[in-house]
Amino acid sequence: MTVFFTSDLHLGHENIIRMANRPFRDAAAMNKQLIQNINKRMSADDTLWILGDVSYRISREDAEALLRQINCQDLRLVRGNHDKDWADAGLFQEICDYKELRLAGRRVCLMHYPIASWNGMYHGAVHLHGHSHNPPSYNLENVRNECLVWDVGVDANDLAPISWEEICDGLLI
Repeated sequence: MTVFFTSDLHLGHENIIRMANRPFRDAAAMNKQLIQNINKRMSADDTLWILGDVSYRISREDAEALLRQINCQDLRLVRGNHDKDWADAGLFQEICDYKELRLAGRRVCLMHYPIASWNGMYHGAVHLHGHSHNPPSYNLENVRNECLVWDVGVDANDLAPISWEEICDGLLI
């Protein structure tokens, strides 16, 4: 089992293509590719944490239909500013606003929003976030500055989820 992270899919959101400079002709093409990218990287027994903004400007039913195409059985959500009330959808094993995990002995603080200070930051804790639609250079800059922060959003990670191991390799930890 591998733990993966992603954020800011914005399924159904036409304007995000232009706003985040995504390489798609329309939302349908974007939705299809993002789901394919998830399924290509993950197996059914992996865990996927989505750090907010699953969809935007589409019905909950349409968003659910797209999410049900994800092969991974263990989906977890840290709510973002565009998220619907998913509590009764039966899609997510866990839904929260903030979460702390322990992965490979390290504290990992999950939130949709980037925060300037997080629990354990002076003791090797890592902060994972989305929301900002940063380019990949954002994560590289954090590495150069020895800052244990990673934007897991699709725009910063080749439009795909990223594994905990890849984050550790990227942060040189």
